[in-house]
Amino acid sequence: MNIRTCKRNGILAGLLILAAHAGGCDTGRETLSDGVGPGGADGRTGSPDAPGSPDGGSGGDGGASVPEDTALLPDTATPPDTATPPDAVPLMDVELPQDTGTGDAAGGPDTAPVNPTIAFLTPGAECTNPVHLSVTAQGPIVKVHYTADGYPLGTGTDPSSQFGIDYTFLTLGNRLLKAEGRDAEDKPLASATQWTLVHPPEGDAVPDVPYFYQYANQLYPGSSCQNTSIAMLLAWYGWDGTPDTITGTWGKNYAQSPEGLAEVFNSYAEEMGIPQRLVAHLDGDLAGMDALLGQGLPVIVHGYFTAYGHVLVTLSHQAGKYVVNDPAGAWNEVFQGGYPGPQGSTAGDHIEYAEGPFQDAIATWDGVAPAPLWYHEIVE
Repeated sequence: MNIRTCKRNGILAGLLILAAHAGGCDTGRETLSDGVGPGGADGRTGSPDAPGSPDGGSGGDGGASVPEDTALLPDTATPPDTATPPDAVPLMDVELPQDTGTGDAAGGPDTAPVNPTIAFLTPGAECTNPVHLSVTAQGPIVKVHYTADGYPLGTGTDPSSQFGIDYTFLTLGNRLLKAEGRDAEDKPLASATQWTLVHPPEGDAVPDVPYFYQYANQLYPGSSCQNTSIAMLLAWYGWDGTPDTITGTWGKNYAQSPEGLAEVFNSYAEEMGIPQRLVAHLDGDLAGMDALLGQGLPVIVHGYFTAYGHVLVTLSHQAGKYVVNDPAGAWNEVFQGGYPGPQGSTAGDHIEYAEGPFQDAIATWDGVAPAPLWYHEIVE
């Protein structure tokens, strides 16, 4: 080999080394042969942003050999510190995560969370007792608590029935209903409220209040009408006592006054754990009492059915008549007229009195002059 050939071969070797750096290759590891390198069929092993890459705009065939007559320009060589490291992973060979459209970065469902909402389906503004309560609910609600004026009615747990429950009100009229949706941990999520006017059952407007006959009492049978009336109302709420139970504890005089009567009833109601209480009205009128009867509520009333006075339980007012539970039996429908005997033990059970004489006995001083009405309203 002559000097000219050695010199030419030396230049060619230098150009090959520079071409390898410009293509992003490591000449210590990769052998260029016919333009095909270990990066694939076209010899692309560099980063897309490096010289010689498809996206860099300045790359060629990457692994092609350099022609012998290419001039060597030192300032165009790739600096050693910018060359692609031998063990770098080409970005074009990295499998990127695919957008499956199934959620956020955490992998959750690709749907917005549903805000919990609740609204009454039934009842409406008015209804007939008993009442079906149900709601429409959205979000993570698994049960619905129902209340009326703050008192619990029950809990609906079946979403397929719109969380419905059935309830029979003992106190009718306007009730403030509330439905509160809760999650599995019983945490309140949403609520709805509405006023509903609850009417008595159709065709059954007379409350089925149990009857006690005062002359069957062992204690003070002739002067225990007030305690006997209290016993009837308590029995309607499930009490299992008798008028003598009350008289044995409170005596015969305490409940003669409206305030005393209400106190006795309320004491037993508290012991029973029921929410109902009596409120005594000493300046009432017929319209107020009739409104309560129209709601299906029994009303204890004081009146001049005898010369001394008498107490009984009024059940309804319809078709010009009052239906009552009269503890003394059948009244003769005369102002202060009393109770002619003898009478049976059920004579006063759901007995009917004509509207005129009855109203005179409870709302006048003497059968003519108006007097304030003494009656008792059931409240919860």
